[in-house]
Amino acid sequence: MKTLVLIIGLFCLSGGAISQSMPAIYLNEQGEEVVPDSATHYRIIDRKTDAGYTIREHTINGTLLLRGTFASIDPVWRTGLFTWYHPNGTKASQVHFEDDEPAGVYVAWYENGKVRERGQFEEGQRTGRWVTVHRNGQKRSEGRYLYGRPVGEWRYYYDNGQLSAIELLNRAKGPALAFFNLDGSPFVGKLQRRQMPEFPGGSRLCWISLAAIPSTRATRAARASAVKCTCRTQLVRTAGWGRCGLYVVWPRRPTTKPGAW
Repeated sequence: MKTLVLIIGLFCLSGGAISQSMPAIYLNEQGEEVVPDSATHYRIIDRKTDAGYTIREHTINGTLLLRGTFASIDPVWRTGLFTWYHPNGTKASQVHFEDDEPAGVYVAWYENGKVRERGQFEEGQRTGRWVTVHRNGQKRSEGRYLYGRPVGEWRYYYDNGQLSAIELLNRAKGPALAFFNLDGSPFVGKLQRRQMPEFPGGSRLCWISLAAIPSTRATRAARASAVKCTCRTQLVRTAGWGRCGLYVVWPRRPTTKPGAW
């Protein structure tokens, strides 16, 4: 019964033009092809044009998750603009792909359409200045990346615009942190230890969150070889200031190529 409903839904989404698209590919949380009853979402690939294969990914109930273009489908090779969507239909994030790697400007939005994060990718790595923004439009953090790693001085802000912390990286003695209260005065209280809890909601919500993050060849290669991922959040909180980011921990493999997985 579930499979029948999915087939009917796919027919409606494509406007009945079955000949314009290939059969749906059903995927699990890890992006692996599975039978329909085990799928969490599915992918529709249109017939090839001069621009490549236009693809769309939907939740099982039909909600649009992703639009993009594959230059090749075996193996998958992404090219051009990719856009991820929130459940309410608004854009979640957007970036171009070159040679199957994110390249150029990356922008992420909240469900209300306001910018959440903005930065630059180069050869699949974060580079240059990156800025995150609170839901009310106030700047949340700003700093620079070099070859995918944060470097130099990073600044963090309360949602009222007041500076909450300064982090200095690449120091010989290790990173240095300075914290500030809401009134701008230095914070002198006891700091809490950094925690690395499991991703809130478990691995399923972790994988859903990953859908809005451009992956690299490293993450795809790990998925293809069934290497399990551990989703964790890094949380630092003190005097009302906090930083919370999504990290995907992949076991490294021996390699002779610097920076390769």
